[in-house]
Amino acid sequence: MQTKHTPGPWHIGVRTFHAGRDVYGPKGEPVAVADDAITATPEAEANARLIAAATDLLAALQAIMGDPDAVDHILHLDAVAADAAIAKATGGQS
Repeated sequence: MQTKHTPGPWHIGVRTFHAGRDVYGPKGEPVAVADDAITATPEAEANARLIAAATDLLAALQAIMGDPDAVDHILHLDAVAADAAIAKATGGQS
């Protein structure tokens, strides 16, 4: 399946010209602005984590749904990927 979004993994970075957190693709390309110097809050930081985890969450769900003949095996293996994506999205909190 060809995607139209910037491929992952995405990560959080700080722009050099202000304190805002942004989300970048694997080559450093900008994906999203989560906050700026004025609106930097714990909620904005949580939003940045969730946005950065989007490609991991999508990949985990696609893997789970992609092979209905091996659901038990897939669910076991992809539960690990899903847990990692959830941890990335929530900053390690469940």
